[in-house]
Amino acid sequence: MFFDSYRRDVSSKRRALVAEYVAGWMNGMIVADLRVGADTIILVGVSRAVHVEIAEEYFRRCPHYVAGTFAVAE
Repeated sequence: MFFDSYRRDVSSKRRALVAEYVAGWMNGMIVADLRVGADTIILVGVSRAVHVEIAEEYFRRCPHYVAGTFAVAE
């Protein structure tokens, strides 16, 4: 999950930063997103299996990441 914004221009910039960050790792891509208030939950797909701890550490550094919201969907 990342902190989003109700302002369209700010939201677009934040989503672009998150997408760029995700794409920079193992050909990652956002496969779905869900807006929840001022936050957005994203589902990310990567090109191969990765240890949960490694993925969590990577996404904790994502721009606008909401602390404690990392989860695994198999």
